[in-house]
Amino acid sequence: MLAKDSANILSALTTLSWKLLVAYRTFSYDANNSNNNNSFYYYNYYYYYCYYYYNYYYYYYYYYYYYYYYFYYYYYYYYYYYYYYYYYYNYYYYYYYYYYYYYYY
Repeated sequence: MLAKDSANILSALTTLSWKLLVAYRTFSYDANNSNNNNSFYYYNYYYYYCYYYYNYYYYYYYYYYYYYYYFYYYYYYYYYYYYYYYYYYNYYYYYYYYYYYYYYY
């Protein structure tokens, strides 16, 4: 659960920073397009830099999300078989004392 929440927060923060950077890049380009064309390429570089890390963390978000449900599934899988065998253990344990009682008494 902690890995899932951390991935959610990280994904949200990365998305927010990416959108803010896009807005800042666009504003800077509009403000400086007439006198400084290099600023566009400068912020365009950081736009793709942030976009790359956005997809990077987005990939790891689904990576941990997948393994979270993978182990969640196997947890309940073994949890079910634990009570399954626990039930039959008590079942045979009961009949053991049942026949033991009638054998000696």
